[in-house]
Amino acid sequence: GIAFTVFAVVGLTNGFNMVDGIDGLASGHMLIGLVTVGLTLFGVHGDVHQIEWLVVLFSAVFGFWLVNLSLTPLKRVFLGDAGSLLLGFIMAWTLIYYTQKPVALLNPMVALWCVTIPVFDTVVLIARRLMNKRSPFAPDRNHLHHLLVDIGVSPKVVLVLILGLSLMANALGVFVTYAFGSAVSLVLYGAFLFSF
Repeated sequence: GIAFTVFAVVGLTNGFNMVDGIDGLASGHMLIGLVTVGLTLFGVHGDVHQIEWLVVLFSAVFGFWLVNLSLTPLKRVFLGDAGSLLLGFIMAWTLIYYTQKPVALLNPMVALWCVTIPVFDTVVLIARRLMNKRSPFAPDRNHLHHLLVDIGVSPKVVLVLILGLSLMANALGVFVTYAFGSAVSLVLYGAFLFSF
């Protein structure tokens, strides 16, 4: 359990760094993940445990997201590696906190669905690099957002498409988990990953 937890935290931390290729994407994934956690807690329990902490975290990331996308009169700011790694690290521990004892208010499958696209993009990217006999850490333009931009889609449209896909995947995954159980949810997650 400890080894898997370390692997998951390091993987998700780096996954958020890998998806941070266009403005608003990594922070957008963080916002969607937090909203998924909050709405699932409310839907399942009628209450959101530690709501103050989630609201403060969401507000801080949302404020950054607005400035990062130049939606305020403030000068634009960027996450950089340290910022995206921090978001991934916080998201990983938020999911662990809500899915494991002593809190354990969410089904552990929900943790996977809260970060579907960052995990899919990271897993596929690393697999592709290894199949091409390259280092899994070597930079390239095979990220989902780069592939879409490279075929001529504008970065703003790419942002909306990917975050929209993330929202739909999260919602579907949480619904399936609680309506049909963890086993069906895991099979669906695997099928989506294979399709991705």
